[in-house]
Amino acid sequence: MPAHDSGPAVGAGPSLCDRCWAPGACCRNMMLYHVDGVDLFQRAGEDAATLLPSRLAEARLPFDPLAPGMLHRSPDGEPALIWMFACRELGPGGRCGIYASRPAICRTYEPASDGLCVHHGGSEAGDASGCTTFALAPHAI
Repeated sequence: MPAHDSGPAVGAGPSLCDRCWAPGACCRNMMLYHVDGVDLFQRAGEDAATLLPSRLAEARLPFDPLAPGMLHRSPDGEPALIWMFACRELGPGGRCGIYASRPAICRTYEPASDGLCVHHGGSEAGDASGCTTFALAPHAI
């Protein structure tokens, strides 16, 4: 999840987030595994309905689980589901509604560093050809 810059530094041009053609797209479809010491994946036998909200609260993340994103492995090698999340603090224009107090994961994200950002791979001005799409399919663990 990227940190949306509030404005460019003195002498600098507009930030990538300031000129984004799809503000907030990065914060509406995040696949998260482990954040700030908290596992956000679901192991076999765990109930996502209670597990994910409590872990998100523990990590102090304003995200809502959307759907399972992909089957993966936990650190101990067991099957695990990585979930898709959306931030509930986006404003009407797709900008961060809690910018000054946003979580560390948001502060440290580098725009265009991966497929979460619509500018990854040089996608500019609405050209989505460089964007990564995550296929959401039901998984059983």
